[in-house]
Amino acid sequence: MSRRKPDSAQLSLLPPDPDLAEEEIKRLVRETIRRSPYSREQAAGFLKMTPAVLNACCAESKQQHKFPVSRLVALCRLTGDLTIIHRLCDSLGVAYHRDPREAMFAELGRLQVEREEREMREEELRLKLRKVVK
Repeated sequence: MSRRKPDSAQLSLLPPDPDLAEEEIKRLVRETIRRSPYSREQAAGFLKMTPAVLNACCAESKQQHKFPVSRLVALCRLTGDLTIIHRLCDSLGVAYHRDPREAMFAELGRLQVEREEREMREEELRLKLRKVVK
């Protein structure tokens, strides 16, 4: 994983308010289970929860129940769906790369963007300097 500066669109994926972020995580968990070939009961068993606890942890109306972070990894392993992990990484400005080459290409791209920004700033300063020197 490599660090990158998150943009405002990424930061909005998981709100800074912990309660709102919890609602988004619950929504993502519900969607992950819905997309999987497993029933809620099967998913609950694999996650070592009862179906009632899983339902409570996923229900918007049950704010006192939180989906345990320790179970997110198990859910991702069960379903093969890494959407939740990717959303968490995106909201923190962390790029997830399964292939190390992707991380290297991302770093090269970041360096290219920084180089272009420096060159534009240099040109901007040169133009201002020419105006002052005249």
